[in-house]
Amino acid sequence: MMHTMGAFYKYEHSVTLGTTPASFSQFSNGSHSSAGTITVTHAEYSTFYVSSKPSWVTITSGNEGSSLKDTGDGTVTFSVAANSGSARSGNIVVTFDVGTTGGGLGDANTTTTRSTAVSQAAASGGGGGGGGGGGRGN
Repeated sequence: MMHTMGAFYKYEHSVTLGTTPASFSQFSNGSHSSAGTITVTHAEYSTFYVSSKPSWVTITSGNEGSSLKDTGDGTVTFSVAANSGSARSGNIVVTFDVGTTGGGLGDANTTTTRSTAVSQAAASGGGGGGGGGGGRGN
């Protein structure tokens, strides 16, 4: 009986879940790509996945989409593409499966989300340039 209760608690106890950091900013000019890591805290047997992100962010590890889920604690790493325009910001949203809607077979999971804000500075106006052509021979 004790083993059965232990198994029950693995799945049913409430846990603290979340993502850190709450935000990621690239403070230098946006002309360089950058990367970041989100630490995910979740129950040992519960799943999570990245459910949305800005188009200029690429998930490099960790699962994106509800058909690809990670279990328990984990990390999501991402890269931010170089920015050639104005400052931009968006959210990487992690969705957590936290239980079922009624306990019956086939019931849908209930979910909750946590967001990490991602922002990037505008590109530098003077960076690199084309280096101008050598003088014209007169």
